[in-house]
Amino acid sequence: MILEVLEQKLRNPALLEGLGGVAVSLVQKNIEQGSWVPNAALTVSVKQGSKPLRDRGQLLSSITYRVKGNNVEVGTNHPAAELLHNGGVVRPVKSKALAIPAGPWVRTLMRGTDLQPRVMLDQLKGSGWSIWRQGNVVMGRKKGGKEPMPLFVLRTSVTIPARPFMKLPPESVRMLTDYLKRSVVEG
Repeated sequence: MILEVLEQKLRNPALLEGLGGVAVSLVQKNIEQGSWVPNAALTVSVKQGSKPLRDRGQLLSSITYRVKGNNVEVGTNHPAAELLHNGGVVRPVKSKALAIPAGPWVRTLMRGTDLQPRVMLDQLKGSGWSIWRQGNVVMGRKKGGKEPMPLFVLRTSVTIPARPFMKLPPESVRMLTDYLKRSVVEG
């Protein structure tokens, strides 16, 4: 009898929904407060912030859950989530090098060009900019400008360190366990 009552409580959709909400908030807290490998200096400069996994809030806001049968699945549909979680090496697919924005204003400009460096460079050339390569840096000078500006740093690969944000620390797992205990006993 006790096991049947317990089983019924564990199958309660409200319990599963609540558990999903708590799990999402714990993953988000982990993203915000985890002790991750620091960002590279260029990354800090470009995004104007040093917090790993934090930029414009897209990863954080993509964390969600769904109840599937008697299970709660927590995850994300963010396109870079797997790479950010597991780490890995990024290499160019259709070109010889990756073009990494050399500063925040370049990155902002790229947002209007669907994040394609070639399109952005063509737009700058069309507005009178001079564009050239200097070693592994694509440089540019505004028409009539005196100072050249770095636009992109070229790399053959970039290594992204693993930052397993979906793996909850022990204290968060305890919080989930406590939530379940309270919900089953009190609910």
